Amino acid sequence: MGPLDLFMNLEEIEACENLAGWTTAMTPNPIVDEVSTGGFEVVKQFQGFNVIQDDWLPPGYLCALEKRIKPVTMREPLNAAGRGMKLWEGPYSGYPLAEAYYSHRFDMAVCHRGAGAIRYLGAAWATPDFSF
Repeated sequence: MGPLDLFMNLEEIEACENLAGWTTAMTPNPIVDEVSTGGFEVVKQFQGFNVIQDDWLPPGYLCALEKRIKPVTMREPLNAAGRGMKLWEGPYSGYPLAEAYYSHRFDMAVCHRGAGAIRYLGAAWATPDFSF
């Protein structure tokens, strides 16, 4: 098993930092002391995980990924003529680039399901809502 990345939302990082600040008074520990005074910016690696703040992850969820294995891959059409960027000419024959556009056909697929894990911190699993 290689290095692991732990993706956390800012809310979860702040909750961990607040917890570390509370437990420092009870149990002296060098890692907890560093987190409580400097936050996770000081400790980038915690219990074997590289902690990464990523607000694309909804609050209440943790995502751990193994670095050496890519869990998601890009798939392209099997037919070679369907691969790559395609230029679609515009409606004006004298000016083919006017109102032209490019397209690229592909999709994404999970290929290594064991390379990552999602943890929901609530009582029962809830499908996250994404808003872009």
